Amino acid sequence: NASARRSSRPCPRWMSFWITGSATYGLQQGMVNGNAVIAIEPDLSGALARSVEELRYLMNSNNEVQIPLTFRGVAPRIIVVPDLKYIGSQIAAAEATKYIRKAIGVKDAPEGTEGTGSSTGGGSVLDVLLQEGLNKLAKKTNT
Repeated sequence: NASARRSSRPCPRWMSFWITGSATYGLQQGMVNGNAVIAIEPDLSGALARSVEELRYLMNSNNEVQIPLTFRGVAPRIIVVPDLKYIGSQIAAAEATKYIRKAIGVKDAPEGTEGTGSSTGGGSVLDVLLQEGLNKLAKKTNT
């Protein structure tokens, strides 16, 4: 799961990121296996996304860049890697959304809302795009 959850405790102002996740640990072999998400606070996320455009695809509705991780191995040799499947799917969905917008003549979305994880009103960006496309098609067939 690539969505970070904040604890009910407020984060201190000096914290730039936090990590949430879960793991299993085998007591006999020392095997560790788990998933986590690093969430970066909104101001730093904005600065990073301005420097590396693709990071905006990993921003949630709170303008936090979220980086999903998987980790496994035998302690103390644990390997931590980004969840490239999730990251790739977010980028592909955002690029597909831009392509569809261009194909049906819909104006670009506001900055940071290209992915499928953001919502605008009652549905995802893709839902809104589909509705706008259907509305345009209906107008063309009625004239």
